[in-house]
Amino acid sequence: KNASCAATCRCCNNVTNVPSPPNVRSYSNTSATLTPETTLASIEKSFPGAVTNTTLISQIQSKLSSHGYGRGNTLVATSLCADEVNRTLEADLSKAFDMPNFSMGGLAGFPFGGITAFGAMASHIPDGGHCLVVYGPHVGVDSTGAVGTVERQ
Repeated sequence: KNASCAATCRCCNNVTNVPSPPNVRSYSNTSATLTPETTLASIEKSFPGAVTNTTLISQIQSKLSSHGYGRGNTLVATSLCADEVNRTLEADLSKAFDMPNFSMGGLAGFPFGGITAFGAMASHIPDGGHCLVVYGPHVGVDSTGAVGTVERQ
């Protein structure tokens, strides 16, 4: 825990598994059991060259390791939509770099914390370490392959 953090700091207290609100709606009306291949085929058609989280993280580590970014010395700071579908990528990145994620929040891939969020994030970078800032928009793809919908659990 960083001594300069408040007791409610999400990055240091590792807030995880936050339950979804009670009235979460599914925006897809599918009741059929479909295979993941349907979703993957739709993603490839709509977003040629898209990669999985595992592949993305492997590529990031491969490119940045020669510049000193590694496990335990690299803070991962994300600016992703607050939607729970993005938490998996944040968790995977945090695990890969062995550091908690610093979430700056965002909508459509733009950080909405401004100077305050970047200042707070900078205070969490390990001495002599690095910071990987990950940002970007997202779109759901459901099990029927429909782009723009999310099936919530």
